[in-house]
Amino acid sequence: MPTHNRQAEFSDVHKRQLFHWIGGDIDAGLRARKLSAQDARAKYLAYLRDDLRNGLPIKCPRVPEKLVWNDVQVPLTLPVACFTEWALSESRPHSTRYGRMAFGFSKPWIIQHGGQPVSYFSHKQKGLFLQTIVALHNFLQRLKNMPSLAGFNPAEAKAAFDRAFYLLHFAKPFAPPPAKARRKPTAKVTVRKVPTVPRVVAPRPATRYYGPVLEFLEEREWRIVRHEKAYFKPDPSRLFDSRLKFALGTEFFTLMLPDNELVKMVWKDNFLRQRILKAAVPVTVVSFTDIGTF
Repeated sequence: MPTHNRQAEFSDVHKRQLFHWIGGDIDAGLRARKLSAQDARAKYLAYLRDDLRNGLPIKCPRVPEKLVWNDVQVPLTLPVACFTEWALSESRPHSTRYGRMAFGFSKPWIIQHGGQPVSYFSHKQKGLFLQTIVALHNFLQRLKNMPSLAGFNPAEAKAAFDRAFYLLHFAKPFAPPPAKARRKPTAKVTVRKVPTVPRVVAPRPATRYYGPVLEFLEEREWRIVRHEKAYFKPDPSRLFDSRLKFALGTEFFTLMLPDNELVKMVWKDNFLRQRILKAAVPVTVVSFTDIGTF
């Protein structure tokens, strides 16, 4: 009798999906011992209920990213929702910062709501990309604040500035490689060497070195940035700028939970169990502690 290949069943759990990670504040409280494990699970459960009921939060960043060139700083303050493209098995470094609960969405759903991949560029001050986007931002900002000019509509300048500012939210500098620590010189001690017979050593095979890991670049991030479309709905709780509704099974495919205990709590929750089981296509529910197997 052939055995069921469970690994094959979940081998494509991350293909063509983008994951939105939730709960960074919960895990920070857990690490600081301000929350017990049970309190953390209760907060994760509350976040899950809220998002399935009201939609994906589109929120202003607590600490906005900044495009910095010389003395010019351009804070990116528009409300966003962020997603990663990498496989779940590679997500542990990312999840330690952004939380261990993740929603897996289809790429078409994200694209239909204005989402697209982030463009990464060099952080170096001499980099042409950084200079260009900061210069464009500053030029349009000055143009927007100018009085009316002959044959020029100030409203058009404001619209151009708003569109350019929107596009800047899809640009992100990747992290610089870590600086090598300088070794302190050590005093040389003369040691009399005893002559030895040279030993034949087989040459070591050449190995590939791709350079240091570029932290942000490895995330392969996508973003939805808030813009004027009717599908952005007001947040009933008024905690976030807006919400994006999604359908389970056709737009939302995978639910990643922090641990197996929370998986049990989800299935015991009547609201969550009904929402998940009534999906047009079964939603995959997995535990963060099991992601190494996928």
